[in-house]
Amino acid sequence: MSAETSSVFPSGMDKPVCVFCGSSPGKSPIHADAARAVGQAMASANMPLVYGGGRRGIMGVVSQATLEAGGHVHGIVPRALMTRASERTSAPTVNPVAGSGGASQDKEKVQSAEGAGEDLVDSDYDGRMTLSVVDSMHERKMKMAQLSTGGFIVLPGGYGTFEEALEMITWNQLKIHQLPVVILNIDNFYTPLQTLFTSASSSGFINPENLSLVKIVDLPGGEKDNADPSKAGEWGQVAVDAIKKFTFSAGAGYNLSWKTEGEGESNAAWAYFTKRDGTEVWGDWPGDENVWERIKDKVEHSEREGGGDWRVRVVLHKDGQVEVQLIAASPSAGRFDLTLPPLPTQPRRRLVLSPSSTSLPPLETPFRLFKTTHRPMYTAPLAPYPPGTEVLLHTGTHLLETCTSNIALHLPDPDRPEEAEWVTPALRSELEAEDGIEGEGGGGDELRGLGKRGDTAEFLAGTVRAELIERGVVRVGQVSLGDWERCKREGRGVVGFNGFVGVWAAEFD
Repeated sequence: MSAETSSVFPSGMDKPVCVFCGSSPGKSPIHADAARAVGQAMASANMPLVYGGGRRGIMGVVSQATLEAGGHVHGIVPRALMTRASERTSAPTVNPVAGSGGASQDKEKVQSAEGAGEDLVDSDYDGRMTLSVVDSMHERKMKMAQLSTGGFIVLPGGYGTFEEALEMITWNQLKIHQLPVVILNIDNFYTPLQTLFTSASSSGFINPENLSLVKIVDLPGGEKDNADPSKAGEWGQVAVDAIKKFTFSAGAGYNLSWKTEGEGESNAAWAYFTKRDGTEVWGDWPGDENVWERIKDKVEHSEREGGGDWRVRVVLHKDGQVEVQLIAASPSAGRFDLTLPPLPTQPRRRLVLSPSSTSLPPLETPFRLFKTTHRPMYTAPLAPYPPGTEVLLHTGTHLLETCTSNIALHLPDPDRPEEAEWVTPALRSELEAEDGIEGEGGGGDELRGLGKRGDTAEFLAGTVRAELIERGVVRVGQVSLGDWERCKREGRGVVGFNGFVGVWAAEFD
């Protein structure tokens, strides 16, 4: 799976995998050697590493090995385990998260003070090593689980490692997630745990099929090879193969739903494709909060790399993956601004009226996916015109939108004709709401003076349109071709707005 699965890593990588392991080096060199092999194999497999952010012990070994092999690493450090780096020490970049209270620290250098032994990771490796600072161990584990859509590899460790691994196994059983959990039996360290699992199953405390929720993996030679220091380098490929080949037994886990009311249905596009193709193709919507967290991480990472003028695009992939893209604005886009009336610095675009009317078919449910499912309706009108031209769509009597933007016209206020207001064409659902029919749009003062539905239709209601309506600077109303002609004749303003350029001013032919 090559789609980007977490905004803290570059696009084109495999699903991130979390490694749980000790923050101490252990007494036998075989543990560090095996951890080093795991880090190198993950880098070779283009598999990003998520881990606890420590610079010492097995934790430091696996992260350093991944970085030195050209891989990408993201650590998550609880505030209580964090220390400031000295001026002589280059430390990984900080990526504060919501609720951490650390927004003011994103320019400071911090390190994890966790564990014992020498510091092994003391550089950000040209931005391939990043850190998030969180407030608690619980938040650390939650964020590790959210980022690690490829699963979990468990190396030797202590209480913390055991607790993390067992909770991820429990989440598999409860169907909070379904992800590979691979425990590497290095030096036969986890043989007693395997015995415990088997005993619990034979005693009736673990269903036999639920033993497949975790794999305790040996080298091909079994117990003897596990303990052979000369074979420690084989653990890396064994770990990567186990993650990729991981399967669950039929009937494993409990058939529980952990969605809150409305969760999974908050994104209409996801619901549309899931209804069309099935959940086995598209998986579950990860939730708006999770998506916003990924957007936040992506934008903050870009700001640390030097900032810029970006537009955010969220791409829905199959198998339940969400990709966040930052797209650099074109030089012609101008500064993103939502000021009305438009400032002189805001971009201007040639606006022409489409010579033919647009027939919008009825929709079962109005939603933002409309522009994707009816793409030719928006691309065909542009064909006769040079690049940069905006074509205004209409029904033959009423205005809709351009091929890229929602619009608003500066029209006289019906209650105070001596004053003018910005009016954006109404959606059919907004008019139905005003008539007391169930719909997605609002009613009340926002829709005053609309009258009956008239000749209008459903079209794309952009996020900038919603923001301007929310601010009260744009009113929803029926806008006719006559209003368009009046604006041209009297020199009244016409603007467009979308999420890529903000507000732009129209120039008429």
